[in-house]
Amino acid sequence: MVDYLLNLLIEYKYWIVIGGALIEGEIVLLIAGMAAYHGYLSINWVIIISFLGAIFHDHMLFFIGKGMGAKLFKKFPKVRRKSDKVFRLFHKYQNVFILGFRFVYGIRTITPIIIGSTQISAKRYSLLTIIASVVWAVVVSLLGYGFAAIISEVIESFQRYQKYLAMGLGVGVVIWWGIYQVRKSRKKKALKLLEQAGEVLEGNAHKKPQNSEACKTPTEKKGGDDEPPKKVHNSKSTTKN
Repeated sequence: MVDYLLNLLIEYKYWIVIGGALIEGEIVLLIAGMAAYHGYLSINWVIIISFLGAIFHDHMLFFIGKGMGAKLFKKFPKVRRKSDKVFRLFHKYQNVFILGFRFVYGIRTITPIIIGSTQISAKRYSLLTIIASVVWAVVVSLLGYGFAAIISEVIESFQRYQKYLAMGLGVGVVIWWGIYQVRKSRKKKALKLLEQAGEVLEGNAHKKPQNSEACKTPTEKKGGDDEPPKKVHNSKSTTKN
């Protein structure tokens, strides 16, 4: 879409800027500012034309509201219900709201009609709208101009330092790969040590019963007979007696 609008601006120039200002298209004005940076348009004319377009847009809708705003809201009650919030904001803030509604997306077209249907004077509305339109045209146009300048500087710097960036990226990849391999090797060694420790523990568990058998006394090996030895009677002494 950006390329399409840029091509239209290059071909039709300020007519596209006028159309963008009439429909309150910030994207058109931003791209016009970018085109001005690259020399396709004049930034001064972009600001002036967008300012005049915004003034025409706001005053045309304001006087529509003055002449037939009440009839429109009566004929289209859904529009009136959607406009209640705008009415409340206008009655609460008035001057600040007129200065700022242009920067609020979604209410910029209906707001001048609503303001026109109130009792505000055309002189007061015109003064505040002119101030807001100047700020809007200058800020948005210069944002597009400055954005294009930043992008161009970034591209130019990249082209100037791309060799060094490529070298730095290569060194970074090598360092990352080396760290990854070291960690991988350490992990393998740790797993191997754990496996060896498990095998040793398992072997000791199997040898334990044999060691306990070897530690037994000869008496325990014969069955653990704790009975005292039987007395042997002397037959000779018995006969003598």
